[in-house]
Amino acid sequence: MIDIKSINETLAKELGINNTNALPRIEKVVINVGVGDAENDKAKLEEVRNSLSTITGQASANTRAKKSIAGFKLRENSIVGVMVTVRGKKMYSFLERLLKVALPRIRDFKGLPEQGIDKQGNFTLAIREQNLFPEIPYDKIKVVHGLSISMRVVNTDKVKTKKLIETIGFPFRKEEAK
Repeated sequence: MIDIKSINETLAKELGINNTNALPRIEKVVINVGVGDAENDKAKLEEVRNSLSTITGQASANTRAKKSIAGFKLRENSIVGVMVTVRGKKMYSFLERLLKVALPRIRDFKGLPEQGIDKQGNFTLAIREQNLFPEIPYDKIKVVHGLSISMRVVNTDKVKTKKLIETIGFPFRKEEAK
């Protein structure tokens, strides 16, 4: 299990912050899957919801279009995706499985891109297939879909977020010398 206390101690030393409330920390993790043709294919939507619930251990919610876009044949309030927000122990359990099980199963994995950190210090990464998680039996997969994983980090900027994520154990890509 991810040891939050030791991570906070390490961050306090490296960043020079004495107040533990001022340290960067992950508030929540949002896992999102886009399902464009969900209105037409209810079985695909149900399959995506089941796989996302299996991966996170929590029920998923549908996301709906905020406005109509004629070019995409999209109507307002139609289902466009599925999402789950995890916090607390489930969040750290998910991050540990992502770090120790899913990421090592990616072929030719060279690390996470630093471009995934935005100006506010939140981190987002995309995974192409849900079958990286062992909870989903490979022979039962009917619909292959990707995942967008966003970590909401508080009390932070780009440098602090990178330091936090490295301290947890996520590897970043090494810059190649030219």
